[in-house]
Amino acid sequence: MIYLASPYSHPDRTIEQLRYKAAARVTAKLITQGQIVYSPIVHSHVLATEYGVPNTHEIWMPHCLAMLERADNLFVLMLDGWEQSKGVREELAWWTKHRSMRARKWLKIEELAA
Repeated sequence: MIYLASPYSHPDRTIEQLRYKAAARVTAKLITQGQIVYSPIVHSHVLATEYGVPNTHEIWMPHCLAMLERADNLFVLMLDGWEQSKGVREELAWWTKHRSMRARKWLKIEELAA
C-alpha cells in the first residue's frame, strides 16, 4: 500500500480545500493506475468538513500513524507548504525511524497531470 502524505492544515479554508482536491486528484490517478493508496487527507477531509469530526492534529495523527505502519511505500505530495507541514514532518520522521529501507518517493503535482 502507498501512503500519500501531503500538507493540509492552513488558516485559510480555501487553501485546505485546494490541498484536499490535489490529494484526491493524485489518489484517484494512482488508483486508476492499479495502485493501492491511502491518503489521510482524502479520508479525513469530508469527515471533518461534513460530519464535524474535529480537524486537529491530536485527533488525526494516531489514525495517520496506524495506516503508515501498514504501508509499503511513502509518497510525499510536494504541494506548497509541505516542508512546513507538522503532519508531513511527523510522517517522514516516523518513516525514517521505522521504515527507512522501504521506498519513499517525492511527487510534484505536475508529474501526475498527464
